[in-house]
Amino acid sequence: MPQNPLQFRKAEEKDIPFLIETIVAAEKSGTDVFSYSKIFELSESEIRKILADILAEDVTGQELCYSDYLMAEYEGKVAGAVAGWIEGESGQPGTILKGTLFKYFIPEKNLELAAAKMPYINEVHHHWQQGALIIDIGLTLPEFRGKGILASLMKEKERLLLERRPDVTYSQIHVLKSNAVAFKIYSGLGYSLLMEKASTHPEIVLQWLPCDKNLVMEKYFSAHS
Repeated sequence: MPQNPLQFRKAEEKDIPFLIETIVAAEKSGTDVFSYSKIFELSESEIRKILADILAEDVTGQELCYSDYLMAEYEGKVAGAVAGWIEGESGQPGTILKGTLFKYFIPEKNLELAAAKMPYINEVHHHWQQGALIIDIGLTLPEFRGKGILASLMKEKERLLLERRPDVTYSQIHVLKSNAVAFKIYSGLGYSLLMEKASTHPEIVLQWLPCDKNLVMEKYFSAHS
């Protein structure tokens, strides 16, 4: 039988440059608005350097950790990546872990600038629920799109996490309302809309985020799946 051209592997430190591209693309969500750059008031190149340093720390349980990514290779070439973890498994929420890393690597003055924006941004931010299987930050390179790679990556990442933690009973994911393509992919994988988080100050939030509406999606599966 011919070998499947699509193969998966766990991300390694050598994949950090690709993962940075994945994170930047996910944060921009098809726009020119790079949220990290806008929120912290740092250039994209400065943020990319910070992301490289944070990813190298490899703190599991949040999306800025290379070990939590699964890579897809198509005919031997890297085609995409997706992050996934069990929320709170490391003992702390992913938001706290990521916030601690930001405090260490981002200059204090830029943290203060970001803090002033948080009351507005928190209106659309979703805090993951403890014990949920989280799928977050996915990308397929343009030349490999149309082959179902992102959906396959998500299913494989879910399978690997459930194989290790069969007690987990549900998964959560979020998508900006403007990203209709991702919403269709997630719906096809069995996710349904849990809630919509919308800003009451869109004219302010749209200075910092690509969209002022965030959709939280959820799906359940039986234990020991």
